[in-house]
Amino acid sequence: MSMLKDIKVKRCAEHGDFDFYSNILYKDGKVSLVDFERLKKDGLPFFDLVTLITHPFLFAYRSKKGKVGRTDFLIATGAVKLMRDWLNYYSSVSGMDKRLAYNAIKIVLLEHGTRDYPNHWPGDRYPLNDMDVLRELSAIDFSVKPGN
Repeated sequence: MSMLKDIKVKRCAEHGDFDFYSNILYKDGKVSLVDFERLKKDGLPFFDLVTLITHPFLFAYRSKKGKVGRTDFLIATGAVKLMRDWLNYYSSVSGMDKRLAYNAIKIVLLEHGTRDYPNHWPGDRYPLNDMDVLRELSAIDFSVKPGN
């Protein structure tokens, strides 16, 4: 984290529990957001993005649970590379410092780990609320390597 100390982050509204389960509504061809119970007005600009790009892979892991470890699954399926690519793209279009982009997942994991979530947000429905998931994802290197 010390290598990020010189980076300024412009805070923005953060939905907080942005997830496909209850938050995306399609009406007349338009996408709307609902369920703002955890809205944070001064949140991280990439908090919801990280939630959206990690949850589908964590849900997909469930069908393999017990057969392979979560980290091995995320690497073998290409999920880690896709997450790196998406964060790299986000950094390019948003102008966010690449050092911050490559650490975005870990920063969001730290924030998830320090929040007090309601009991009705179980880890099986919101995987980033599960401490085992946080520990395992925190150990993965999401930084982009030369040639990746």
